[in-house]
Formats: sequence, structure tokens, C-alpha cells
Amino acid sequence: MLLGGRCGWQPLPARIQASELKALLPHILDNVQTLGSQWYRLDENAVPPEYCLQPRTSVPVAPPARNPVEQALRQALASAARAAEIGEADLMKYEASATHQEVLAGLGETEADRRHVFRFFRRPTGGTDARLEDLKAYLRARLPGNIVEFDPGGLAGLCDTVFSHIRQVIESEVKRFEDRPALDLEVEAHDRVAEDRCRIFTGRTEVLDTIADHCPRAGAPAAGAAWRVRLGQVRGDGESLAAV
Repeated sequence: MLLGGRCGWQPLPARIQASELKALLPHILDNVQTLGSQWYRLDENAVPPEYCLQPRTSVPVAPPARNPVEQALRQALASAARAAEIGEADLMKYEASATHQEVLAGLGETEADRRHVFRFFRRPTGGTDARLEDLKAYLRARLPGNIVEFDPGGLAGLCDTVFSHIRQVIESEVKRFEDRPALDLEVEAHDRVAEDRCRIFTGRTEVLDTIADHCPRAGAPAAGAAWRVRLGQVRGDGESLAAV
């Protein structure tokens, strides 16, 4: 990730959980709430229900006034979120720039996730954005040794540094490669497909029972056994799981 001298555009939240918006509404003026009802629509099919930001073409605001109205609504939501004392993680979607949110999404949750994350900061030449400096400080604390700073105009040196860092990571990963038996790869492929299908598969008990009767049980080829595991998960059938 490259960071320059600006933090960038702050978007409206793409989604707001219905329960969270309910907590924000007492801190938002009525006229702004009316405006928000034009920009957001409730999706009751989501679990939990959430309000989704509508396409700009669906909002009844003339293009010249769209950006000021959008920023006014964002500021009202951000102020309400602070007043409602929602958690810091949830505040990000109201207060952070698009760049900031993308950086956090790419940072990962664990030390293992961050091991191969590199940030390249261009050194400032004048006034700086306080939000950007806060983001840089946050990243320095979480990526020790993986932060590189470069001077404006030092493009050639930056390219060499990026190449060197990425090359080391790739070569390190290549050394970990190992040959895998074809059967193991087939079993894993079957397992991934079954898991994906079972994720949204409900009902059809008779069909599942029929399929399960044709899948090998314990001691049979592993690919068929993997399907029995997934069928057991869909049916909530502990016996099928135990039989594999």
C-alpha cells in the first residue's frame, strides 16, 4: 500500500444495521432524517436487517448539489454516531476515508495476516493531513519492520525497494511448496464444492437421505467420505459425521 500526502474522500457508509441506525436517529435533526430516507432503503432480507445506500441515480438531488448534500448527511451521521457512543470499530465507516477503510481491510486480523503486509509512505514536503498522520502512526505500531518511507521524486529507489520486499516474500513461500498426492487434492476440491453448496442448502431431507445412502462410509474412498461429512452438516446428522 502506497500512502502519499492526502487521506482522501470520505464516503457515506454503504450499509448501516437497522438497530444501529435506530440508536443514531435521536441525535439527527428531522430534516436530515428525511434526507437520509431518500438516500437509504431498508433491506429486510439481510440478517440482521440493514439500510443500504442507494445509487446516486436513484437519489432525487440535482448533480450540482449532490456532493454538498452527501457530505452534510455524512457529517450528521458521524456526529450522531459519536453522540450515540457506538464502538470505535463501527465509527470507522462514518469517519474514515475510503483509503483508510481499504487499508484497515487489507491489514488483516492477526499477526500472521500482517506478516506479508508492506506500507510505503511518501515523506511530506509541506502541510500534512492530521487524519493521514494518525493512520500512519496506527500502521507503524502494527507493522514494525514492514514500513518503508521514500522521498518525493525517488521513484526508481521506491521501485527497487518494492521489488526487493515482494521478491523475498515470494521466494520464502516458494520454499514451502511441496508435492501433494493427486487424491488429497481431489478430496480437498470435493470438500470445497460440498461446503459451498451446503452453505445455502436447506430442506429436501428425502433427497439428502438418498444421496447419503450412495456415499461411502468409514473406510471407503476419502472423496466420498467428504461428501458424507457435508451431508451430515446440512442434515444436522451427528451419526453421519461420526461414521466418517
